[in-house]
Amino acid sequence: MIQLIINNELEKIAEDYKKEFLNKCEADIRKNLNSLIVKLDTTDAEYAIKKDYIEAILSKLEAIIILKPNEMKSEFFNFNLPSNDTSFYKSIVDALLYKKVRKEYFIKSLKNLEINCCAYCHTQGTYVVNEYYKRNHKPHKKGELKKPKAFFELDHYYPKSKYPFLCVSFYNLIPICSSCNKAKKDITIDFDFYIESKSLIQEFKFTLSKGSVAKYIATKNKNNITVEISHPNKKILKNFDERFSLSLKYNEYKDIVEELIYKEIKFNQIYLDSISNILNNTSLNKTIIKRIIYGNYSEKDEFLKRPLAKFYQDISEDIKSLKLK
Repeated sequence: MIQLIINNELEKIAEDYKKEFLNKCEADIRKNLNSLIVKLDTTDAEYAIKKDYIEAILSKLEAIIILKPNEMKSEFFNFNLPSNDTSFYKSIVDALLYKKVRKEYFIKSLKNLEINCCAYCHTQGTYVVNEYYKRNHKPHKKGELKKPKAFFELDHYYPKSKYPFLCVSFYNLIPICSSCNKAKKDITIDFDFYIESKSLIQEFKFTLSKGSVAKYIATKNKNNITVEISHPNKKILKNFDERFSLSLKYNEYKDIVEELIYKEIKFNQIYLDSISNILNNTSLNKTIIKRIIYGNYSEKDEFLKRPLAKFYQDISEDIKSLKLK
């Protein structure tokens, strides 16, 4: 639902991920992959395909880790998978140490990216929290950082069950909530989380159905509020909505819409200015002041920092536009 532009900052985070992962794990990965080659059944009709697949990973390992979206597609012809051999696919995923990526290495990247909500539904948190030693534990002391703990799941844009060579590729890993992960399964959906240009942005947009605000103001019944979702590509919208139940989920946030209606229509500008003036006399910076008044993050580059941030902005803007008419 929210897209992330690949800029210099993101590229550095991806590069740091690659360096740390390979510095600590490359020797084991290469050992695992070479061991798989040795264990291959030479009488298997697809022996050559499997051997070539593993050797291609070995030769391109460093590049694979940070392949960008378009580069992934161009590599497909180099990785011809054997047919219907799920055990072989799984052995590749295990050899590439995906579990370590999931538990250790991608967690730090996510923390640096400040992604705190599901990339697909944007309603649930994807948090990384730090755990500390509660007592002395040689060589560690009480209060020292133990390890980060992840409260999210990783989706693969190209499923690891079909494209195991991409299972640890940075730009193939998307932080999402468990509900969306269960709904998606191993299906490839037409949604690019990481994009290489602003021209590729295709935004989901939240609005209120015609007459929702007027009906609510007249009745004070929030059940008269209906949230609608749009997207430039109707097919993507339909598939996304059916897969992740977006319309159903977002129409459960009518209480938030109710609050935003009061903020935008019932609270006049003089009132809002007075709050702003009071807060400006404190040590708070303007960004925090805006967040307090607004109720959530309000800038596009902050939408992934908190669930529902885009929903707050879109609905507020929609109410403002109705107010002006």
